[in-house]
Amino acid sequence: LIARQGKALGPEERQRLERAILAGAERDAKKTEESVLDVRGVWVRLAKLRDSGASLGVDARQVLEGLEKANTWLRVAPQKREEFLSWMHGTGDPDFESQRRIDVAPRSRAELVDWLCRRAVPDEDWIEETTWPAVCVEEPRLALHALSDCAKLDVWPTGEWGEALYAWLDQRVRWLAWRRLAHSILAMPPGARGKTESAVAFFVRRLADEVGAFQDTRNRRDAFVAVCLRLIAESESSGQMVGDFVGRAINHPLGRGIEALTNLWLQERAEGQDLPEDAWKLLSRVCHGTDAKYQNGRVILASRIASLYRVNSPWCVEHLVPRFSWEESEVEAAAAWGGFLWAPQIVPGLIEELGDSLLGAARHYEALEGHHPNYCAVLVHLATRMRDVFTPERVKEALVSMPDEGRLECVQALARTLDAKNDDERGERWEALVRPFWQDVWPKDAQPSSKLAQVLARVAIKSGSRFPQALEELRPWLQATPDAFFVAHQLHESELITKFPQAALELLDVAVDGTTYLGKDVKACLDEIEAVDKHLRDDPRFRKLKVEVRKQGD
Repeated sequence: LIARQGKALGPEERQRLERAILAGAERDAKKTEESVLDVRGVWVRLAKLRDSGASLGVDARQVLEGLEKANTWLRVAPQKREEFLSWMHGTGDPDFESQRRIDVAPRSRAELVDWLCRRAVPDEDWIEETTWPAVCVEEPRLALHALSDCAKLDVWPTGEWGEALYAWLDQRVRWLAWRRLAHSILAMPPGARGKTESAVAFFVRRLADEVGAFQDTRNRRDAFVAVCLRLIAESESSGQMVGDFVGRAINHPLGRGIEALTNLWLQERAEGQDLPEDAWKLLSRVCHGTDAKYQNGRVILASRIASLYRVNSPWCVEHLVPRFSWEESEVEAAAAWGGFLWAPQIVPGLIEELGDSLLGAARHYEALEGHHPNYCAVLVHLATRMRDVFTPERVKEALVSMPDEGRLECVQALARTLDAKNDDERGERWEALVRPFWQDVWPKDAQPSSKLAQVLARVAIKSGSRFPQALEELRPWLQATPDAFFVAHQLHESELITKFPQAALELLDVAVDGTTYLGKDVKACLDEIEAVDKHLRDDPRFRKLKVEVRKQGD
């Protein structure tokens, strides 16, 4: 209001306004020492009055000039942000670039070392944004030398260390950085190690990805192992975990350290050769560690159990398999199964050892949060391809104990079993895998639903050359679905109508009722059915569908 109407005030009105503003300043000045003079409030009112075009009185002008001289931060901004008590902005806003404070990292070695030493001691005027990451990417050797020089001075700018290690994950400079800084990382004092362990753990984990890298003696294998062992020993407890076990494990320093060492040992192992004795001792300690932080390591080992089992099956059976037991601990079992289901591998022998716990996981379905699709895929694989070990009765018992959404996920996995190159191969898979599963494993007292019907319609369509037989087998479970248009789309794309128009019409009749949206594919299917078999246009089901299509104008 002052900014817009100040110029229009008469002399007496302006003087009265100035006295009110200055009187507010005087009241604040008389308050106790703990109170702060409302410098900004007085300044912004006088400044807006002045900028409106009004001529300030002597007293008001002196106060305004005095405030601006004593407080250099009091300036009128182009976007008039001073008129607001709080102001938020971000990338793309007109005043964003002008308000950014960037600490520019020098590009000469001596000056960069001095800059890093200053950054190692944060002060009140700390500037978070710097050009240091750009230096690491554009001139990695300069940045490497500067960090090494700081380490020799026992100066540890931990923030810059972390940014550098993340910047050097690229394979082109990763090994150069490791060779130059491995001993500096080992020489870090405890305080600096604690602040950089996450970046160091991520960095060494990436080093272990490259097969055979440590055959090059320049790559300092001993330093790599020492850093990993220190991460495992010194990482802090994360507390008892629940929920996203894998996410926590792969982001915890101990989990990354275990993952890096396990990858290294498995890569270095020759065919038929065992891991070093020290490796098994460490892994055994992780399996039986009582500190909650070791749970992160056990999740990683569970994810590698297939590889470890191939190397030393007795060790796995004794130390790792018990961690999958739901009777021992539900939390530990959920963590172990989370690791295994992260990227499951079906290894004969191992899967039999895990069999009871795997089937028992169906009763703890909710505890497998985030891994339901993989669990159901494993269950369906065992039921369809390992029937001699995982009998229909055993798997059916697991399905019965699952919630409805779990059984639905199993049917999704069953549909994926039919993925094949041609209709004949899909038909063979229906006869050999899916039909026996449906007849012998699927619990017949499971609750039908429109969601289940939609997935089963997809199973029937994907059965290829056995489409009519599959439709007959699944017919008692099919019903109208809100997504009938999608069923029609899949049917139309399958090109089955030209071979089986009668079965196609039956599926459409079941899936469509008077409340479903039809889209354009239902009409396309009906047109194709009529073109293949003109007699079907007199079928009551055909005529009913035609009426529904006309109602929706498609």
